[in-house]
Amino acid sequence: GAGPRVCVKQARTAFKGSYLQAQIALEKNILQLINADIRYQYLLQSGIKFVVDNTKTFSQNLSGDMQVLAAPFATGAVPNSPMNFKTLYKIGSFMREEMLAEPFATSQGEFFQVMASADQIENFRNDADVKEDLIGLTTGSFKLGEQSIAGYQFQGYRGFAFGIDQQPLRASGFDGSGNLILINPTIAQAVTNGFGQRRNPAWVAAEYEVMFVVAGEAFKRLVPESYTGEGTFRFAPQLAMGELEWTYFRDNDCNLYGDFGQHIYQIQRAIQPIRPQNVCAIVYKRCPFAGLPLACSTGATGL
Repeated sequence: GAGPRVCVKQARTAFKGSYLQAQIALEKNILQLINADIRYQYLLQSGIKFVVDNTKTFSQNLSGDMQVLAAPFATGAVPNSPMNFKTLYKIGSFMREEMLAEPFATSQGEFFQVMASADQIENFRNDADVKEDLIGLTTGSFKLGEQSIAGYQFQGYRGFAFGIDQQPLRASGFDGSGNLILINPTIAQAVTNGFGQRRNPAWVAAEYEVMFVVAGEAFKRLVPESYTGEGTFRFAPQLAMGELEWTYFRDNDCNLYGDFGQHIYQIQRAIQPIRPQNVCAIVYKRCPFAGLPLACSTGATGL
């Protein structure tokens, strides 16, 4: 008699583990959706935009102005190179002096937040002037130099704090109206039950990428309070921030025991512009390192 009970217990334990994994996956997916929405709103609503085109002047690549909402990208500019630190510094000076953007203030000083892909941050780090400064800081045993060399991101460098955008916006080009043609980072692939999320090869190989320079008080993300109805019209509290709720309907046909159901969620939000010129969206050409090993030099022999 012990055998069947043990089997049932093991089956329930396995089911519990699978359920928790599914719940965690769903919660992460909600977070990805919220982050993707914030990125897109920064791109769409930002009052300053810049195209990295080395055939044009800084002013020709720049578009937007004070209290301009949803500024378009500069007409005729086409990204043809990655960002460098000197151009980034020029954008920061423009935002501070001409747009009167106020940097974030911390105990380490004031800075603009730079959100970019890991490859682009590595390009900044390998910039000749930046590399020389970081080597000097590290040699002088400054903590900033050690953190900048050891970590993926670094902050407090010449008025900028660099953070990695784990899933940056990427595009294949511009449409006829000057809008970026964005590429979804994931695609649906049929699995045993339903569909699974897989990397999108077009996003992996995308030619263009977006980064952001952000100052304080640019936008507010408004989320409504939980709403339960009016007067005698009452219903369950509405999900506003993407919280998961498990729900099922018990019946005498297919769900007698109530062991079949589904997760539901909804995301409600509104974007309120405060100082849209405090966000600069920058589109540049990707030049990623292929990651291939280097061949041995001529005449090299094994050990």
